[in-house]
Amino acid sequence: MLAAQLVTHFGAPDFAIARRAADEEIDFAVSLCGHSPGVLVAVTRRLENGAIREEFRTLRPREATGHTRAFEFLEVIGEDAVPDEHVDLAGLVKGAHS
Repeated sequence: MLAAQLVTHFGAPDFAIARRAADEEIDFAVSLCGHSPGVLVAVTRRLENGAIREEFRTLRPREATGHTRAFEFLEVIGEDAVPDEHVDLAGLVKGAHS
């Protein structure tokens, strides 16, 4: 499904190339999963001077706060403010079914 989205929406030249890119992306996502339970990994990607720039942060719960849900608000202390971002999750789901 990811390879098809890369062809349809992101200009991959063909399915074989998109499949290799999708496999690499999935392998990369798996590599981020080695953190202890309760740690969230935040990834920000942006186009900068013709190249994709990625920034990663790990968000850990405060002591004695227990487990948090992925879409729950987390207060980040001591970091620069991140600009407002809007992700249309419903739109992404609709796009996966079209």
